[in-house]
Amino acid sequence: MHVNFFSMNLGCSGGNRFIFELSNSLIERGYKVTITHAGLPEYCRWFNPIKAEIIQCGYSLFDRALIKFHLKQYSQNERLSRLRANIPPCDVNVATFCLTAKPTLDSKIGEKYYLVQHYEPDFFCEGDPNKRLAEESYKLPLKKLCVSDWLCKKVGGAYIGNGVNLDKFKLGKNKIPNSVMLIVRKNIAWKNPTLTIQICDTLKSQGYPVFLVDGTLTEEELIKTYQKS
Repeated sequence: MHVNFFSMNLGCSGGNRFIFELSNSLIERGYKVTITHAGLPEYCRWFNPIKAEIIQCGYSLFDRALIKFHLKQYSQNERLSRLRANIPPCDVNVATFCLTAKPTLDSKIGEKYYLVQHYEPDFFCEGDPNKRLAEESYKLPLKKLCVSDWLCKKVGGAYIGNGVNLDKFKLGKNKIPNSVMLIVRKNIAWKNPTLTIQICDTLKSQGYPVFLVDGTLTEEELIKTYQKS
């Protein structure tokens, strides 16, 4: 059986960790797994190992250079269009984010699921059209797989638990007292990176040791930071 996941971005996050852990487990059980990805290729290098095949359909190096020098605009619709155009033949298609729910449904390929790891309308401010798209995504006829009981009650669907490998994050012996780890994603507006950096500066000014983590850390570096904070 071939399972395909749709992803807008595979950067360093708990949600993407779950997708990688889940896809690795499926492969170990004999499934074929692909992740159709419209984000930057380097974003998925933080996790190791990635056993699934990554179908990269985001911006090329040339496109990214044009965007950098303001000769081309970043387009969410273009990335979604590329996701639709690169759907592999598969038995199961899984949306992993509210914006990928409609492309998953429209694909007409395989059984269609929606992996729900948060109530995603909360990601967007009032007036943002993506907030409405997120709300409507739960009304689509997709089988919803929820990682918590409260999400099941909120959006309906089946509870599957959170499959993160906690063995990697066992408490270390080298804890730094009163230390705080913050994850900042400078390119994702709804994660409010400006506020995160302000909090970091405030904590530092009050004497707290702070580890500011972004999407460039390797898996090994990320785990070490968790273990000492």
